[in-house]
Amino acid sequence: MASILFLASADLGETVLATGALAHVLGEEDHVTVRCEPTAQPLFRALAQVDALTSAGQTGTVLHLGAPFDILLDLREGGSSVFIRAHRRMTRRTPKTLRHLSDAFADIVGADRALAPHIAVDDLARAKAAALAPGPLIVLAPGGNTA
Repeated sequence: MASILFLASADLGETVLATGALAHVLGEEDHVTVRCEPTAQPLFRALAQVDALTSAGQTGTVLHLGAPFDILLDLREGGSSVFIRAHRRMTRRTPKTLRHLSDAFADIVGADRALAPHIAVDDLARAKAAALAPGPLIVLAPGGNTA
């Protein structure tokens, strides 16, 4: 049973793509703290392993104090997670060659292939979707920057 801190990109499309990397790392008995933008929080609400779901602007969430996380999965660009205590770090670096983020995220988590997004949908998300489109319709825009 591992404690995992997942730091998602501010870009919603990148966060959707990163859900495959999180699913690859996340074991059934693990516990994860997810830090993401409010627009991305519905992507993680239905995951049973989520202990905490916070946003970057949320006050009262100090991630660098206390016991270290077993795994830090930081798929944002930048190095601010260096101050967060973790036994194992999986962090995004600026690539030397241009390639799809799915491939880069797979390399970070040690997968041998690109990882498809893994989205769990809860009842609240289903209800909101049904209110928008009562028929069987699903729309994903992983490259979009608005919800």
